[in-house]
Amino acid sequence: MNMQELESILLCPVKKTNLTYCPDEQEGYFINEDKSLIYPIKNGIILLLETYSVSTQDVDIKNSMHSNMKAVFDYYNAITYKNFEDKTIYSDSNKWVVFDEDIYTYYQHSFAKAKKEIPEKGKYLLDIASGPIGIKEYLELSYGYETRICIDISYNALIEAKKNYKRNGVFICGDICKIPVKDNVMDAVVSHHTLYHVPKNLQENAFNELYRVTKPDGGTCVVVYNWFYYSLFMNLTLLPVQIYRVLRYMASRIYSTYINKKNPKLYFYVHAPFWLKRFHFYDKIEVKSWRIANNYFFKILFFKKFGGKKLLNTLQKWEEKYSKLFGWIGDYPMFIIKK
Repeated sequence: MNMQELESILLCPVKKTNLTYCPDEQEGYFINEDKSLIYPIKNGIILLLETYSVSTQDVDIKNSMHSNMKAVFDYYNAITYKNFEDKTIYSDSNKWVVFDEDIYTYYQHSFAKAKKEIPEKGKYLLDIASGPIGIKEYLELSYGYETRICIDISYNALIEAKKNYKRNGVFICGDICKIPVKDNVMDAVVSHHTLYHVPKNLQENAFNELYRVTKPDGGTCVVVYNWFYYSLFMNLTLLPVQIYRVLRYMASRIYSTYINKKNPKLYFYVHAPFWLKRFHFYDKIEVKSWRIANNYFFKILFFKKFGGKKLLNTLQKWEEKYSKLFGWIGDYPMFIIKK
């Protein structure tokens, strides 16, 4: 994808104006319309995150990053990576994914669900908070698209994404609350496990941003969320564990906020299901099941020799047959918006 085409779709995240590419002896940079802000390019990563911008007017116009967003920024820029199936993934992936062969095969059905909801092909697919995209099903999301645009708050994650994704990709360090893309240009927008790491009061803005950049008349946005303690299924099957998780979550928030401010934990907050009603596009949102249960469920209740595979098959059938029901009461819902 050439720089002229990029200019036609990118947006200054601060001033909300057009950007112009300027070549130099290194990799070049983008500058906004009033020439007040420069956004460098480093190792092929376009740094459109406000904290990386350079003012040409000797004026510090940067807004301080929200403390909870800063915690996410610091976490994902400090995390290391490990090899998995000839790709790189986050070193802490075992916290979110069970890599037991049988369970992982079941998880793969979830990983592939977003692809089933978006158009089969198109010009641009936006993967917001893409991370290193080292999972096969995540890589295949954009195989029918001319260009995959990966935006992430972590520069290091994008370096890994460049290594993993060998097709036509654009890699941008940016903020989901200030997506540096113009209105109505993305044929598909996908956001996996991102929104609930956005500060509580900014999640609405982030969701509106995802909708804003989605192309009308066929464009589709898919957001994978988490109901946590609002999940009726998880509360019924693992109530003691759910109570433990809530108490641990509260303790972690108190510790990070009041005791160890210099080393905050990864921020996490989920809204209740009725939160969706506040969006002006609520009538366009379809809720389906991405996955019924989380790692705790499988680590505690999965026994390979005692009907383990049958349990996985049953859950998969439930997710397919009663997708809308389990989208509301399961652990991980999938919000699908056809604009």
